[in-house]
Amino acid sequence: MAGGTETIVAVATPPGRGAVGVVRLSGPEAEGIAASCLRWNRGVPPPRTLARGRFLGPGGELLDEVLAVRFPGPGSYTGEDVVEIHAHGAPVVLEAMVRALVAAGARPARPGEFTERAFLNGKLDLTQAEAVQALVAARSEAAARLARRLLAGELGAEARRLQEALTAVEAEVEAAIDFPEEEIDAAGGEALAARLAPVAEAVDRLLAGHGAARHRLEGVRVVLVGAVNAGKSSLFNRLVEHERAIVTPEPGTTRDYLEQAVAWEGLEVRLVDTAGLREAVGAAERAGIARSRAEVEQADLLLHVVDATAPEAPPELPERPTLVVWNKIDLGPPPPPAGLGEVVAASARTGEGVGAVRGW
Repeated sequence: MAGGTETIVAVATPPGRGAVGVVRLSGPEAEGIAASCLRWNRGVPPPRTLARGRFLGPGGELLDEVLAVRFPGPGSYTGEDVVEIHAHGAPVVLEAMVRALVAAGARPARPGEFTERAFLNGKLDLTQAEAVQALVAARSEAAARLARRLLAGELGAEARRLQEALTAVEAEVEAAIDFPEEEIDAAGGEALAARLAPVAEAVDRLLAGHGAARHRLEGVRVVLVGAVNAGKSSLFNRLVEHERAIVTPEPGTTRDYLEQAVAWEGLEVRLVDTAGLREAVGAAERAGIARSRAEVEQADLLLHVVDATAPEAPPELPERPTLVVWNKIDLGPPPPPAGLGEVVAASARTGEGVGAVRGW
């Protein structure tokens, strides 16, 4: 096995209190170290069998009544001998158990080290190892679904298929170059190009899907931008469905950006309300506008909110997918002029048209 020779230990459940917390050991001495602290109620159970026991700290002090399970290598997550101890989820109890196991010979695991060992021992390929972190960090159903597909090996299998196709062509060409006397019948340039074309197309598909996959995993950052008093904060409140931003008739009310995560159709969307763009009238507003422009640069999508009753010249915006929200239609303004791009007429005050903004 390619993993470390040290036995490592860590709490394997998220920080904080819970009904159950798991302490995991992995390495060549996992069972021996666990045995120094763990007393099985009915003798050592068979592998992969959850059984009751008592976990003893220094001096034989009972730290907790536990359930524990053994996973002999290589048939474990890391490919090494693994012992998992399921205790009550009080952080002080779990930390005391880890200290006891470290005193018995284990080393505290580095972040991600269990998955690193699984990768080094051939239990996961690199795409699956990254998928573990993505699944743990998933903040939406879409992210979890994609991470599960990656963990199942879909991307890794496609990469291996492409590698095999390239290797076959490479081997044929190199053989013809290295052994000309053997009269190896290598395919000509056009034939090789035809064989490589499907590979290039598959790579193009993977690259083209990267942006959408990143959005599913990391979420989409949508920034509301526009002039002062265009109704950005009112629309922001409508979209997040509660009064998150302060709204007043006074121009320049929003001095700093506000951010709120929402889930739309299983996808995490991070909405950002920004200060109105205009010539600043003070240091605080100037700083807020500077931050707004920085947020606009980091956006995946832009909602350009326009006061339809008093439209101003559009600001200079970066090249991003942009929806113009022709706001305040409840006040009876004229329709939006041609040439604005994609437009949704809406009223942040009444909610009319907001559904179309969400569905964009």
